[in-house]
Amino acid sequence: MNLTEADMPLGQSLFRAGDHAISLPSLSLSNEVPELILVQLADPQFGLLERYIEHRPKPYGWSAELAQFQRILSLATGYVKPRPLSVIITGDLVDSQPSRLESMIMDDGDPAYRVAQIADLKSAISQFSNSIPTIVLPGNHDVCDAPTKLSLAAYKEAWGDDYFAFQQSGFTFLVLNTQLWVEEAKEVAEFTALQESWLESQLERSTKQPGRLIIFQHIPFYLNRFDEEPGYFNLPLKVRHHWLPRLFHAGARHVFS
Repeated sequence: MNLTEADMPLGQSLFRAGDHAISLPSLSLSNEVPELILVQLADPQFGLLERYIEHRPKPYGWSAELAQFQRILSLATGYVKPRPLSVIITGDLVDSQPSRLESMIMDDGDPAYRVAQIADLKSAISQFSNSIPTIVLPGNHDVCDAPTKLSLAAYKEAWGDDYFAFQQSGFTFLVLNTQLWVEEAKEVAEFTALQESWLESQLERSTKQPGRLIIFQHIPFYLNRFDEEPGYFNLPLKVRHHWLPRLFHAGARHVFS
């Protein structure tokens, strides 16, 4: 796949997917010692602390989360050895959710918060090494607990495709939008069907080599047991029963969420 405008970095190191794919630089790994170093971060969620944890009155800030994120990213890109091939942020990028309303008036806040939070997160990422690609995927705060066409469009405008694949150093990575699998996603059933059709095609073309297919997503399939009761922090049982055997057969042995 040739790089397109949609593939080019946002800032220095933040990549966005177009046509459900990202082209990244690849480094050769030894066949004798297949070492793959990645950094996974999750839930930077700029704005959560003051709004939800500390219950401060407006205006909310996120300087604490910003400073913490900068420290963590500095460690990840400057001190992890061997140098990581990629940094992947698995959802809840910012706290303010995209509006469910055509008027763009937030249910629980001012849309200006979301715009500013996204800008600050992109700026923070751009300050670090452009030789280490940074990749993001959506969580519930990025596309809403009950995603809508509007919330999905807002995410794609800000970050690129909400599910996609990329290859690096002989490994295939599938990045999924798990909000399309929650029970509340009925309004966007057609988008769920599109992701599932795409995922089936990706699994069909998999090499089936165990361990060479790696999955990234926001909500885990389960927390402790495959058959545990479904809830807010895991995916429905029907999703687990349908997709986990298929992922395993295709070679997936690791799902990071």
